[in-house]
Amino acid sequence: PSEVFAIRDFKEGDKLQQIHWKLSMKKSSLMVKEYSSPLAQSTTVFVDFCVKGSNRLDQIDRLIQGVYSVSTALLDKQVPQRFYWYDTRVELMKTCLVTTEEELLWAFQEMFTAHVTEDEEELVASYIKWGQGKPHMTGLYLTATDGKAAAGADLNVSKLYIVDVSSGSPGGGKIGE
Repeated sequence: PSEVFAIRDFKEGDKLQQIHWKLSMKKSSLMVKEYSSPLAQSTTVFVDFCVKGSNRLDQIDRLIQGVYSVSTALLDKQVPQRFYWYDTRVELMKTCLVTTEEELLWAFQEMFTAHVTEDEEELVASYIKWGQGKPHMTGLYLTATDGKAAAGADLNVSKLYIVDVSSGSPGGGKIGE
């Protein structure tokens, strides 16, 4: 919890740790602290731009739609995201924090003008190299391929969800771990 949001009368099921003891003594009845929602840490989102083959443009289109859909769903829940992608032109991991839809559009401009690799093994190796010593709680790996290279990799996240946005179904892609 981030801070005390309100104080109210004790109800059955409240935790003892939430009791405001000084105020309870003054009121002669148990009072509890209500906390605001936790301040959201940013969600780690790896973007896999390794698209190749005859349907490359279709894969890129689905990836753009998938990134946008996932990001706006998280923004609706007020969850900031930190996007990561590899730019081969400068051989650097790029990152962008997104907390608003406007920032998402700026991130798109950065992400979708990057020079990318078609070698998923190279991409995952760059994520691993960059992430050493930078642990994250959970992460999303957005891909328009099967994401097999990332599935067994240690990207320094305790829980990695691979989201395959390549499915043409109305419900979107597949999610795996």
